[in-house]
Amino acid sequence: ASGANTFLWSNGAITDTTSISGLLAVGSPFTYSVTGTVGSCSATKTLQVTVNPLPVTGPINAPAQVCINDTTTYFTVTPTGGNYTWTVTGGTILSGQGTDSIRIQWSGAGLGTIDVVDTNTFGCAGNVQSASVIVNPLPVAPTISGSVNVCENSITTYFVNPNAGSLYYWNLTGGTFVIGSVGVFNSFLWGVPGPGFVTAYEVSAAGCMGPEDTLDVTINPKPAPVTFIGST
Repeated sequence: ASGANTFLWSNGAITDTTSISGLLAVGSPFTYSVTGTVGSCSATKTLQVTVNPLPVTGPINAPAQVCINDTTTYFTVTPTGGNYTWTVTGGTILSGQGTDSIRIQWSGAGLGTIDVVDTNTFGCAGNVQSASVIVNPLPVAPTISGSVNVCENSITTYFVNPNAGSLYYWNLTGGTFVIGSVGVFNSFLWGVPGPGFVTAYEVSAAGCMGPEDTLDVTINPKPAPVTFIGST
């Protein structure tokens, strides 16, 4: 306030300025007045203060662990429909910036972090929500060990050197499974002569899938039965 010698505010302040703290949106607007006095003359001015609400954002819905290069997982908050600003370390936001749901591609193993804040139509920023995510590495391709030259209608066993907690998935061309398609080793019944292929890939204990290893196999024909000529 200005233009007077003394001032008296409705909150009890007696200076030309006053500060007010702790106001909530509940009960807004608030009315304040100040009376300025010069000699025996005084005048009162009334001011109305509107307190806009802050947005309240719920916790980030995020898995505890993800895999490098994962792009399928969505990270969400509530309420829906807000104007959310997301910040990510350890990855890149692929879609959803400005909305309540984003998709991230994680680029390196370690600890990734996510922060999000909502700004409402009044321009008020709410509470920041944060989450941490463990980014697991992808397994390397396993090395398949076993014969690359086999006979038709023969059973051959192949194996990989396992990592603790990992699962190994097999596939083949030119034959059929003798054992199931999951395991550290597998046996196949080879079919007709020609080329065959064995593939295997690892899924780590963290659920991350690695690349395949492929073993080229030649399926050889069995020799023709021996024919005896002459008398016996």
